[in-house]
Amino acid sequence: MECSVENISKTPGRACVTSREQVPKSRPVIAQRVCTKVLAPGEKLDFKPKFDRYETLQPVCSPDGTWICRDEIVETPEMLGENIPSEK
Repeated sequence: MECSVENISKTPGRACVTSREQVPKSRPVIAQRVCTKVLAPGEKLDFKPKFDRYETLQPVCSPDGTWICRDEIVETPEMLGENIPSEK
């Protein structure tokens, strides 16, 4: 799995993101929280979330080759805005 973040603001900022996979009829699988470097407006960054319990999500989310999990971000839009560095 790979995630992409983009700073769509007009000012520099960073994203702190927690990826979650909602497994049907089971508990969700939650990745470690990842914080990016400060991104300039329009800058993008790709990263791979780390799920402690699983080296790969394939046995849980794609046991027969079809993806069955629902991809989610734990943070609300308001929480994502809390990561913007203060001006000096």
